[in-house]
Amino acid sequence: MGSSSSPETRPVTKPSLDELRARFVPRATILPADVAQLSGRAAALRRRYNEQVQRAKIQFVDPRLKLASCGPLLERARASVSASQLIYEALCSLDDALSQPTRPTVAPQVIEDAVAWNDSQLDRIERQLQLLGAADSQGAWLDALLAKLDASSHSSAFDWTMLAREVVLSARCDVDLPILMDFELKAYLVEVGQVQHPEIVACGVESAGIVARIATGPGGRGLDAELLTIAALSQDCGLVLNRTAPGKTASERGLRESDLRALHPSLGAALLARLSEFSTELPGLVSQHHRRVNEPRPTLEFPARIQNRHSRLLASVVRWSELIEGKRAAPADAARLLVLETLRGDWDSRSTQAVLGAVGLHDETAALDEAVRPLSRLENRDDSRRRLDPPEIHWPQANLPSVNSELTPGSRETEHVGRAAT
Repeated sequence: MGSSSSPETRPVTKPSLDELRARFVPRATILPADVAQLSGRAAALRRRYNEQVQRAKIQFVDPRLKLASCGPLLERARASVSASQLIYEALCSLDDALSQPTRPTVAPQVIEDAVAWNDSQLDRIERQLQLLGAADSQGAWLDALLAKLDASSHSSAFDWTMLAREVVLSARCDVDLPILMDFELKAYLVEVGQVQHPEIVACGVESAGIVARIATGPGGRGLDAELLTIAALSQDCGLVLNRTAPGKTASERGLRESDLRALHPSLGAALLARLSEFSTELPGLVSQHHRRVNEPRPTLEFPARIQNRHSRLLASVVRWSELIEGKRAAPADAARLLVLETLRGDWDSRSTQAVLGAVGLHDETAALDEAVRPLSRLENRDDSRRRLDPPEIHWPQANLPSVNSELTPGSRETEHVGRAAT
């Protein structure tokens, strides 16, 4: 789950608070001929400043800002308060200079830029709180559906469809807004403690939001938005099996946690096969949601498994969710890693472009433009170009030229993806 600034206001968020503060040095003097014009400009700035103050008072009483998991939002709020203080002092100096033109003042343009900067901060905080409210609702719903799926041998897809439609509707309403999150949804859900499976729910809700954005956007023609969204929501449902049997140790419940993580795509597919309305397509998508494009066959005797456009897109979205974990403050770093993996053949180039575009990181996809390669609609790469090593290991011979991997071991994917059978 992102930033709330619109394409028109986004550039004013680039300066940091320290850079903004450095501009607030009284240097300008007002010419007598400009007093009348600047008086009207100062009045307009004061009105905007007062509106900001009232808006901040409403936003900053939100109790969620006091949560440790929402610390980045609180820091943004504190930066907004600091900017407001700078604006107030600058407006006072401007009033003094208008009455005594020989006195130096902060240039009106600097004040206007600071007001615009502060607007963008308040916009982002407001948007993040809105996203958090939606995640609360969708997360609680998903948590309940996960419990029902594990408890029943036959389930209806009606509730899953309704939840997916709510996510798709939200994506359509927010089509022009990036969705990068300022905080970890999993950490928030753990801290609040209202869902039984915070890790599974967080990954599902965040991935579903991205998938729905892509499927309903300009590049989503031919994609089944509802099916993809349900697959993203339910991707880790196989992880609930060992966590819902009360009163037993891990060994008594059956699988070890490491085994469960390795097998959870297949286990999740088996659970979702209980939804008769999606008994074929949905289990297939979930069974492959960690699958790399260049994954080898289990043995040479087996034909290559089919991975269609929906599957390749879901796998790219899931990988992005893994990479962004722990990198909320620097999403460009996660994007760079995803691009590196894609260039060496792990993920589909077009899917990666769609994912990074959906989260507002269009500039990070430039390296992929020349690397988009023809790819069969159904089949993966030929066996001669597949590789066996996990994606965290340096690949000595890149699948595409001019790629120097900087990936480090220990990513979350190693916990999820089972090694190919030999």
